[in-house]
Amino acid sequence: MIAPAGPQPSSGSSSVSSGGGGGGGHKQTTIDDLISAVKNAKDENNRKYEQLRDMLYKEPTTKGSYVQPVVYMYYEGNRTNITRTQPIKIMSYIKDTNTQDSMRRVLWLYLQEKKPGATSYEQISSYPQIIGQNDYVYNAKEKYNYTAVVWPEITSFQDLKTVGEIRFMVNLSDGRNKWTTKDEKITDSKPFFKELVLDIINTPPTLENITLVTQNPQPRFKESIKYVASALDNESDPVTVTLHVQDINGTEKANATEIVKAGDEVQFLAGDYGFFSKDDSGKNFTYYYTVSDGINTTNTSHFDGPSIKKSVTINVDDPQVSREDNQYWWQNYNFSIHMRNQEPETAKVQVSLETYTPSHKWRPVASREWDISSNGTAVWYNVQPFFVEDANQPYRYRFMYDEVDQHGGNSREGIGQGKINAKLVKYDIFSVPALLNWLGLFCIAFAGAILIERRFYR
Repeated sequence: MIAPAGPQPSSGSSSVSSGGGGGGGHKQTTIDDLISAVKNAKDENNRKYEQLRDMLYKEPTTKGSYVQPVVYMYYEGNRTNITRTQPIKIMSYIKDTNTQDSMRRVLWLYLQEKKPGATSYEQISSYPQIIGQNDYVYNAKEKYNYTAVVWPEITSFQDLKTVGEIRFMVNLSDGRNKWTTKDEKITDSKPFFKELVLDIINTPPTLENITLVTQNPQPRFKESIKYVASALDNESDPVTVTLHVQDINGTEKANATEIVKAGDEVQFLAGDYGFFSKDDSGKNFTYYYTVSDGINTTNTSHFDGPSIKKSVTINVDDPQVSREDNQYWWQNYNFSIHMRNQEPETAKVQVSLETYTPSHKWRPVASREWDISSNGTAVWYNVQPFFVEDANQPYRYRFMYDEVDQHGGNSREGIGQGKINAKLVKYDIFSVPALLNWLGLFCIAFAGAILIERRFYR
């Protein structure tokens, strides 16, 4: 049975001065000043504090011979394969076989830790666990006194940056003697240990939902190419993700690194990092990731992509628009432009047409893929691009293409000749279509009148 730790002693304060009157400019030292200085020395782990403690210690009066208490490390859990986020409870167990009526000495306990790879122990408890006369519980059957304390400094190994074997022991003093739990003449038997040895492991971070996002199955080098993945880490460490882009032979072309929180999505935009250029047109690439939490670094599998579409440079000139003389909104307009591939081959180029009026700003009108040869190709669209709201308004148009032209652009703009005709109605009042429309309306009205008369005025 393990008894809970007893109440912690608290230090009091006195307002009584230690000095009487007197002049001469000498500063008086009060008891409060002395207590404050001792507290500061204790908080700062000043060696003078231990010297003062040893000087003021008075050997207690005991009945019979005094037997030094036995102190154990106490741990009930599994000592191997402990993850860094696993809750940990480390205790010390104190057994005192001195008789109940004897004056037991006060014990000061300090927890010591030896991290993985370290060559020596270091103290990790800021304050000692102090075991006083009244902190013990008497075991009447076995006839000894015992108590236990929990070390609050260790609740998990979340902040541990090197995994492996970690050791704990307690450095203690009874005011006269100093020793450690390793010095105890006992045999380790769970949950009691002279030196507690734990094996700490780390769960490496991983990536999931690894995706390559492109606008087209075979993007051009200037188009959006986005690498996406989600970072996972059981210990919730910051995750360092490095993307490695390789050519088809496995030679690394470029890499980029981002640091994200566990559970967050990481993205790499090829355009932001300059992964690809025109020289990469027509080439295939692969990629993989390196992911690290500062302890373990792992590589993902290799993934295919992207396959960069071969890009060309085209000469673009002479945008034109032709229309009937009246230039009404309902008429067809013929838009054309001349394109030529600068390389001795035919290239497929997506060419789109847009028109602009104050009422309809850059409205898509037509789009298709054209074969652009080195001898030149006339690209044209015969369309009806305007609406009645565009009447009596100026207009512009532009051709947009997915290759780079001689100016490094992807579009060419033209200006229409004058305004669209102000006429709103397509037919004249006395034209044949207009007369037929009037006749149709009259017939409908006449038929409706007959139906109403027969229904309500029989």
